[in-house]
Amino acid sequence: MELLAAAERPVIVAGGGVRDTASSAALQALAERLGAPVITSRNGKGAISDRHPLALSRLAGAEVLENADIVLAVGTRFITMTGQPVIRPGGHRLIAINADAADVGAPREFDVAVIAEAKVALEAIANSLPESKREAPSLDEYRKRESNALNTIAPQVQWLQAIRGAMPDDGIFIEELTQVGYAARLAFPVYQPGTYVTPGYQGTLGYGFPTGLGAAVGAKGRQVVSINGDGGFGWALQELSTAAKYNIGLVTVVFRNDAFGNVQRIQTETFGRNIGVDLNNPDFVALANEFGVAGERVTTPEGLGKAIRNARGTDAPVLIEVPFGDVPSPWKLLAEPSIG
Repeated sequence: MELLAAAERPVIVAGGGVRDTASSAALQALAERLGAPVITSRNGKGAISDRHPLALSRLAGAEVLENADIVLAVGTRFITMTGQPVIRPGGHRLIAINADAADVGAPREFDVAVIAEAKVALEAIANSLPESKREAPSLDEYRKRESNALNTIAPQVQWLQAIRGAMPDDGIFIEELTQVGYAARLAFPVYQPGTYVTPGYQGTLGYGFPTGLGAAVGAKGRQVVSINGDGGFGWALQELSTAAKYNIGLVTVVFRNDAFGNVQRIQTETFGRNIGVDLNNPDFVALANEFGVAGERVTTPEGLGKAIRNARGTDAPVLIEVPFGDVPSPWKLLAEPSIG
């Protein structure tokens, strides 16, 4: 495409439509040809390995995105958490690739919109560009700033580092609506496509555990780890019976603070009081054992990492309970202001 070929500061934004292996390979090839940083959305984590020198999170890539002259949005709704376009009309030249025509319409405005599967369109664009590769920019400074920003949510990051360090690269991580899950959107590195699964933009509380069971069945032989808050886990905890009955080797981590923690924070910050947020929980380890599932309680990130490593290579389900106190709010870091 002429726009991309002429771009001086191209940036690619990749979403959930680029999470399969073939589309991921096509994305990486085009990014390298263009020398373009790739910013992944929450659903797009894994579209390019976080080890790749061109990969950035939305937090790390905010300034890069703002300074781009051409933005290629591929397989993404291109919408912020508040329902606004990632980039407002007028400030940038915008190109969209999406299999769903509804995802390139208002409130977004693109200069060019291609309705196609990501792999097909990305390969066609790459084949139409000049053979020479543009020199890639150094992104280390942006990653350093992101790392410094993540220090504000260090407790959650420590748990995530322990989980990531214990899992193989091809292990599947199931995020949930819980304090560690929110932080994972920024602080959980993903190295292969299709290995980071989220409840999506609809925010379905309780999604994680049953989805993890399905993922563990479908990904037989690969480790699957589901993280949950005690509130979300309560929606489907009876499926421990399913895990035991069919010997589904899911590792289920339950972070327990005996409250709907995010609702509690919102109520406190907004009204200065709480109502209906406290939970009367069971002993989750004992509960798991009653269902025939091995249960363990850990109190440190190191203990959690060890428990997850010990569960590798087994087909038996495991539940790990983690007592969890108050942690810093991640929401300022997760905010995605619309760029204009």
